[in-house]
Amino acid sequence: MNIYRNSRVFISHICILFMSVLFSGFANSTENNASLIKMSQMALENGDPGSAIEHIEKALALEPTNADEIVLSGDIYCNKAQNSSMFSALKFAKKCIAQYETAVNLEPENIKALVSAVRFHMEAPSIAGGSEEKGKLFLERLTVLSPEDADTCRIQLFLRQDNINAALELAETLSEKGFNSARNQYDVAHFYRNSERYDKAAALFEPLTVWPETPENKWHVTDSLLQLGEILLINNSNVSKSIELIEKYKEKNTNPRDVHYFWSTWSLAKAYRAAGNSEKYTILVKKIKSENYKENKPFAKRFKAEQ
Repeated sequence: MNIYRNSRVFISHICILFMSVLFSGFANSTENNASLIKMSQMALENGDPGSAIEHIEKALALEPTNADEIVLSGDIYCNKAQNSSMFSALKFAKKCIAQYETAVNLEPENIKALVSAVRFHMEAPSIAGGSEEKGKLFLERLTVLSPEDADTCRIQLFLRQDNINAALELAETLSEKGFNSARNQYDVAHFYRNSERYDKAAALFEPLTVWPETPENKWHVTDSLLQLGEILLINNSNVSKSIELIEKYKEKNTNPRDVHYFWSTWSLAKAYRAAGNSEKYTILVKKIKSENYKENKPFAKRFKAEQ
């Protein structure tokens, strides 16, 4: 009888120990996964897609994974594609859309995954994996779940079809309704700017500059300072306000790998030149020349032409 009782106690202790090890391993795995995701996000924000890929691929190797994590991996691959040679860019672009579609298949009602898949298919050429047909299918699903996100993406579809009038009409409708998403408002504002409807663009960028920041919208909110400052400079309507806004942007975004880092410095230099401050203009031009601006070929071309 004592042997039987002692056996049950022994087995009970073994079970407790096993469950403790199991849950400890799960907790450590979850903790490691969260750390790797955080590191990959930080690397992406800092313009280091190589490190971001290393961290996110380690995270994806741990279980469980979810759609948001997979979408992040797609974002990282897309970012890497934009900063690679042609052959490598195509490879990473195809990995990017594969991840977006994997995320949609895993969680069919995940809005972030659907938006990412739609945007890719509407913007990327077919050689990189873009497909208007697939984009429309994802867009139909997104329309049911989030009309604002769907309509914002639909503007890009109209542009792909060279239907600028339909794009403008839809942008007007969205602007009148108001936006729940900072990114959507930014994208519509940027569409207006690209189509040289500067007053409409400014009307959307200005409230974005004071939009409450979250990790998801911080870049768009911050970049709105630059966009609005550049519009004021283009219109030559308020140069001193333009300088104030771009200076504020430069304080918030000091990342030399950001897509707008050199553009913003050059815009600030031009604003000071327009204000008659040649000293500040010269200082900023020298700053650009002291850095690796030639790696950004579109910027280098414009910088050379406009000096």
